Amino acid sequence: MENAKNGLQAENRDLTNQEATLIRWLVEHAGPGCEPLLDQVENLKVVSKCNCGCPTVYFELHNTGNSRKGEKLVSDWIAEMNGEMFGVMLFAVAGQISTLEVYCC
Repeated sequence: MENAKNGLQAENRDLTNQEATLIRWLVEHAGPGCEPLLDQVENLKVVSKCNCGCPTVYFELHNTGNSRKGEKLVSDWIAEMNGEMFGVMLFAVAGQISTLEVYCC
């Protein structure tokens, strides 16, 4: 119920191929020192998503919890697809991937 108040919908699933591919690309194109995050991609679980209709998702790694307190930006990009501008941001907490945020510009 707490997640619903925060605008989140509970999930419990593996990453889609598209999510995994995007996360890998974001890490590969992030700043130096982010390479170890690549090892996490295969083990990430989607534990919640934004309930506004956007594709933003929140992760958990090895059942370690999904706190977003202290999140830090790992990678941030703006792109165009089908004539629409959008942004993607990847966040991590304490060295663990935590959020993939996607937004319209």
